[in-house]
Amino acid sequence: MTGHRTILSWSMAALLLVTVLGFMLWTPYRPELLQRAIPAGATIITAHDNLAGRYQALATNIFLTPLLNQLPEQWRRPPPHAEKQLARHAHRLAGRKTVTAWMPHTPSTGQPGLILASWTGNYALLIRWHMKRLGSKWERLPSPTGRAVWLLRQPPNTADQWQLALTFGEGMLILFLSPAPWGIHDVIRSYEGLAPATAGFSNLPSAPDRARIYYPIDLSLAVTEISAQRMTAQLRAPLWLPEMAADIKPDDLAPLQSLWGERPDMALFLSPTATRALTHHLPQPYADMTREFTELRPTPDEGPLAMAVLSGAEGGGFGQPPWRISLPALMIARRINSQDDALLIVRRTLDALNANLRWGLIVDPAPLAGASAPIFTIEATNHNLLGQLPPRDRPAYGIVDNWLILTTHAGALAGQLQQPATGAPPRWMEALQPPTAGLLWADMPKACRTLQMVLTALSMRLQHPEQQQALRNVKLARALATGLQTTSTAMLRLATDDPAAYLEIHATQAPANITR
Repeated sequence: MTGHRTILSWSMAALLLVTVLGFMLWTPYRPELLQRAIPAGATIITAHDNLAGRYQALATNIFLTPLLNQLPEQWRRPPPHAEKQLARHAHRLAGRKTVTAWMPHTPSTGQPGLILASWTGNYALLIRWHMKRLGSKWERLPSPTGRAVWLLRQPPNTADQWQLALTFGEGMLILFLSPAPWGIHDVIRSYEGLAPATAGFSNLPSAPDRARIYYPIDLSLAVTEISAQRMTAQLRAPLWLPEMAADIKPDDLAPLQSLWGERPDMALFLSPTATRALTHHLPQPYADMTREFTELRPTPDEGPLAMAVLSGAEGGGFGQPPWRISLPALMIARRINSQDDALLIVRRTLDALNANLRWGLIVDPAPLAGASAPIFTIEATNHNLLGQLPPRDRPAYGIVDNWLILTTHAGALAGQLQQPATGAPPRWMEALQPPTAGLLWADMPKACRTLQMVLTALSMRLQHPEQQQALRNVKLARALATGLQTTSTAMLRLATDDPAAYLEIHATQAPANITR
């Protein structure tokens, strides 16, 4: 009897010990805590599921590769021994939920910082115990908050480079990469509720990757498909679009198909409802100009607003050979009732520009010489650059069937009118499948070259010391444009089958033998 009591007592003691140890070591899964580690002021926040299991698709994605290449060399290509250790522990470190954030200015240091918070559960305790054995690689930092912080030791003569700091939360690992790594204390204060944290994600569909971008406007992104050669996402913006019952009908754009064909770098199409809604978000004087161009005397069957950007031989330029500079040409088109309406719309649009910018723009009554159809140029009464341009390099307007075409370069429109029409529908026409209220389509090799040209010109103007952050952003955009030149096409589609209105992003890898 005594033996049974002894066994029972030991069994109860063992059960109690297991229960206590389990309670001490068990960490309930609470991924929402990761958001608390992101201080207010972060401009880009992302959340990911199972990064370790999907690493190969993410690291080789056509969109993400140019961004990853901007990281310091030691983080893109760690030493072989570190790479093996990361591979061995990857699923424990980033096998569940991970949140990242970019802060352009950390509150206490003013320096940029990249934050990564990953749910590791009990594994965080093991890593923390193990940190004491890594004194030669990690340096313990004094912490005003009392939470343990470590700094990865840097090789000599690299103290001014980006450095990595590490700390732990309940069930999570928190990393901070910055030129001023002690900014991790701002992350700790946010996590402990001593400083405001950033807001959570908006209502997005369930997706393995989500993001929120606060600059220049608040955007929410849910990536529903990602691979090395493709990305599909839903992007929500605070545009407050009303119900859009009217879709864009591809058949209505037949005259533009004959005019532009496959030649545009980019093409934009907006239904009348979407145009009116988006106009309210434009700055002056462009909002007034857009309203005058789109809303004056609409047709009974009002058509969409269409834009196209053409470059190279299809675009415009400035100057005379051999010093002529090639410039992209922008064309804006809308449907009209009559030719009289065209002149009235153009005059009202120019009046809106003159009232805000004092350019003194007028329409030359004589059509452009040598054009296959009447094209009327726009000149300036003021003594400015526009008044010194030859007629073919001036802004102009023309009429194609029942469409009014406003262009930045008269010669570009004249060249398009001389191009033979193609029989097969262009790729942007095939992308205009209902339900669509808006479409931004891009031929990526040509569009990225045009974008690089614009960004290069912009970077030449950002040489002042106070503009260094803007210059870094421009360089990042140039790197992204360089990486995306290998893609074939991309599009942003504004759908009408969702009351919240979202944009879908698609891109496919260009064939290896593609020629442009």
